[in-house]
Amino acid sequence: MTFRGDDGSRDRVDDEERGRRRHRGQGPTRRQGSLPRTPASGTIKDDRLCYEADLLDVCKVVYVARNPKDVCVSYYHQQRLVKVAEYVGDFPEYVDFWTQDLLLQAPYWPHLAEGWARRNHPNVLFLFYEDMKEDILRELGRLNTFLGTALTESQLQTVAHHTSFSGMKSRGTTNPTAALQESGEFKKGEAEFIRKGTTGDWTNFFTPELEEKFEEWMEKWRPTSAEIPFRYQIKVPE
Repeated sequence: MTFRGDDGSRDRVDDEERGRRRHRGQGPTRRQGSLPRTPASGTIKDDRLCYEADLLDVCKVVYVARNPKDVCVSYYHQQRLVKVAEYVGDFPEYVDFWTQDLLLQAPYWPHLAEGWARRNHPNVLFLFYEDMKEDILRELGRLNTFLGTALTESQLQTVAHHTSFSGMKSRGTTNPTAALQESGEFKKGEAEFIRKGTTGDWTNFFTPELEEKFEEWMEKWRPTSAEIPFRYQIKVPE
């Protein structure tokens, strides 16, 4: 993968060095230590799998999955933005490393497979990003039932408004781009941390050659890649 060295030069980090970076905890991920807690009591937000030690016997888990092509584009922009990631390559090169499962938090499909296998567990709610984009109130209703929060329709409307993409993009607490650019943690001149939030943006980045490479990668991860019913484009109501 292409990274920028401390002297501004471009280097190609080999697999051994990439492993050392992971071991040292470099990159936008946490693999050790306690899970981060949100201000809401008893709520944990984390990108790691949370099924160890019979956790599902005592906790509810909401798993949100997004189609891998849009995830690839989104993660590419995030890795360009976050300085600690040190990625300065272009998108075709990024797809090359993605399809070799050489990125931080890779590989993609085993993570999905573990969540998907537990989708019918009574303490798991498996949601698709695309379904939320299509009808957020419907999916919030499912979440309301799952958590037993008994919110009214009016309250769900308030939640939908507060968690809308435009709302989250406008707040510094959820879109800290300007503040972290000022502190030096984010690079200037890249896409914002809260970027587009659309389904199908991958079509603006994938050439036929890149799409073919991606499909070959998906084929390698069968049956999981074929079993999970992702949608790669949707029509969002106006």
